[in-house]
Amino acid sequence: MGNRYWLIRFDASRVPAELLSEILQRAAPDNAIYADSLPEKRGRPWDEVFQHFVQLQCVTLLIQCGITDPDYLDEHAAFYAKQHKDVSRRCIRVHGFVLDAPPNGEDPQAVLEFLDSAVRTERAYLGFATLRPLRHARVGASILTAPDTVTVRDFFPVHIGGNNFRVDGTPFLQQDSAVGACAQASIWMALRAMRRRFGNAAYSVAELTVAATRFLALDRVFPGRDGLEISQMLEAIRFTGHDPLHLDLSRSRKKKIAEARSHAEEVISRAGPYIESGLPVILALEFEHAGHSLVAVGRTVDSLTLADTRSQKRPNFRYAEDWLVELIVHNDNTGPYMRMTERSAAGEAEEYTLDDVVSLIVPLPDAVFTTAAEARELGAKTLELMSMYFWGSFVGEDAGPPPDFDNLPAVPQHEEVTARIYLCKRHDFRRWVKDVSDLDPGTRQIYRTMELPALIWVVELHLADHYNPKDRASSRCGEILLDAAADALHGDGLIAARITGHLFPQTIVADYQMLFVDSPKPGFKLVQAGQLGQALWEPWRSDDH
Repeated sequence: MGNRYWLIRFDASRVPAELLSEILQRAAPDNAIYADSLPEKRGRPWDEVFQHFVQLQCVTLLIQCGITDPDYLDEHAAFYAKQHKDVSRRCIRVHGFVLDAPPNGEDPQAVLEFLDSAVRTERAYLGFATLRPLRHARVGASILTAPDTVTVRDFFPVHIGGNNFRVDGTPFLQQDSAVGACAQASIWMALRAMRRRFGNAAYSVAELTVAATRFLALDRVFPGRDGLEISQMLEAIRFTGHDPLHLDLSRSRKKKIAEARSHAEEVISRAGPYIESGLPVILALEFEHAGHSLVAVGRTVDSLTLADTRSQKRPNFRYAEDWLVELIVHNDNTGPYMRMTERSAAGEAEEYTLDDVVSLIVPLPDAVFTTAAEARELGAKTLELMSMYFWGSFVGEDAGPPPDFDNLPAVPQHEEVTARIYLCKRHDFRRWVKDVSDLDPGTRQIYRTMELPALIWVVELHLADHYNPKDRASSRCGEILLDAAADALHGDGLIAARITGHLFPQTIVADYQMLFVDSPKPGFKLVQAGQLGQALWEPWRSDDH
């Protein structure tokens, strides 16, 4: 029996294709499909995997042969097992580590000692790439440590030689056009990243292809190289237990050409709240008269605003998406964790840009009926109403709310506010309330004990002059909680709201804050205001991580 494990030193100066060829020929010298070189375009995902290992400062690679990857096994059963020519059912897995390899990296005992040492070293493990025995689609289900810009991520367990590692990243998969095209690969990546967080089952690309073509098949199911229509993508996502939200931006794409606000800014503005929530956003593109799909898994932020979502209706109200520079995407035919910008900022080598996006698809969890756009609007209206109540409680005839709106002096204009919107679980919000230091004891007690729905939209209110998502400055001056399962059309989504006097400096309310709670019965509370607070910067993180 041959050695299934061996270690090699990772050399960042090597040509990626040469390293790949060495691994394949050594792992399966008698397998022609393994040994064949890749066409240049089909080999790019491996090149990007290699470059990501470089960025992670990888030192050693562990090569693991004879892998029975469940996703590839489904592909094999659906297509390759029916061919006359034998196609291997086994894959190779390439693991990355930051520890130095021993000189005798082929010795099984040395490999096990290396693994035993690595599991005791914090952040020694960098993730893995799976190599399929397919010359046209080499990179299979892979998970590499994600950069800080990625929000659609989770911890995934990895078991090697009796040791339990875990990788904090986002699953990636190169499309195999025999079983599914870019649409299925994008759906697979999006859903696999959400699987543990929302408790859904894992579906292979082959299963997604069958689900997408149950009611509308424009051609044969396999090979699945012709791609999917938007309606088929929605059906595949619906089949998995998620509720897909489709945002058509094709009209916006044509209209924005004549406006100051670019189409790229519109894409970021619409996708931003979902990505900030840790929800993947599938992007449907039109590029040079051809379609393509990829999945947004993160964003890059700046310390300065790059767009302007203020309007004449609300000149002092803007959104956190104004600070977003670009999206981070998994592109099944180029690689993981790729940057996606607008065309004017993209280099000549960039194939796809934000200007090419025509649709967004968000695989929402079950019972999320309020969209991010509706949460935005309700949040803005709630701030206006809360400002009136807050001001009226001090200057009206009565000592406390509700104020006499007929005789209420003009409410002063509040400071410019940045609204940061995200969807999170109630437990994650309560955990933030428990740990954050700037909430007063009364508010903390109410938030931790009040009834909350399973999922809530949080509209964080920040002073725009202090808001800096890059350096995570303290700027929070309130929040609005909305029921994600509410019918936004009838305005019954408000759960609670808090604003502080920081919104009205040098006025009689400057030293106070007002809290409104809708349950068990509507009521207001006035208390002394504290300092500006911190945001819940990572709402997608659960404490079971």
